[in-house]
Amino acid sequence: MKKFIAIAISSVMVLSLMGCGVTALESGTTQNANITISDDQIAYNGNAISILDSTETSLSKLGKYDKNRSNLDKGGDYKRYDYGKKFGEVLYDTLTYEGKELPLSMIIISHKIKTSRNVGIGDTEEDIIAAYGEPTKITNENYRTLEYDMGDYTISFEINSTIQNEDRDKLESIVYKNDANYDILLSLPNL
Repeated sequence: MKKFIAIAISSVMVLSLMGCGVTALESGTTQNANITISDDQIAYNGNAISILDSTETSLSKLGKYDKNRSNLDKGGDYKRYDYGKKFGEVLYDTLTYEGKELPLSMIIISHKIKTSRNVGIGDTEEDIIAAYGEPTKITNENYRTLEYDMGDYTISFEINSTIQNEDRDKLESIVYKNDANYDILLSLPNL
């Protein structure tokens, strides 16, 4: 009887620990399986990262960026940090203004990163609208872009409708834009 109870307790402990683990994602990044994110956030490297966070906070949470693919030393006030083993898993853009590095946008191209409403790369326009409702704005330039004004930030979903393969009309990138900081960028001379 004691053996049976010991085995039962051990089984319960093993099964409960299985649910507390970390899920491995492409290119070695990890995401905590139990992390909760809001609409302004992504989950990356086990952290919730918001486009509304300070640049310092976001860079700390994002972890190590690829120095060869990042655009940090080209001069000027604009910087792009490139995260992941493949180009654009997460791109983090900043603007230096009045001595402070401000977050502009986070661009997601990884199939393994989802929005808080479970929308990810490869989804269709119908999937996006089902999750977010009708967009605030739709543009049809190089891509079909569905924009959602969320107050202090905008989420844009870029759908590639120009290619002629199985990825046609599928979500290609997700852009989180800090609206206040982007307005600063647009107000600067010499854009």
